[in-house]
Amino acid sequence: MPAFEVRFETPPGDQAQVDFAQFQLQFTNKPTITRIVWLFSFVLGFSQDMQTVLRCHMAAFEAIGGVPNEISTTA
Repeated sequence: MPAFEVRFETPPGDQAQVDFAQFQLQFTNKPTITRIVWLFSFVLGFSQDMQTVLRCHMAAFEAIGGVPNEISTTA
């Protein structure tokens, strides 16, 4: 049985986790072409309230010029 990870929170501004990764994908509009896509993730250790989470979503949607058809989470 896999071990459970211990959840922790830090004070605001104390800690963040980052990840930078490369993915090779084929998009449905051109499935014969492999494209390189970069992902940058920056996650604060301090949990935000729902108002802040929603405000961040709205800022992200504005930055990309719209809303995706689907949003999934990673755990």
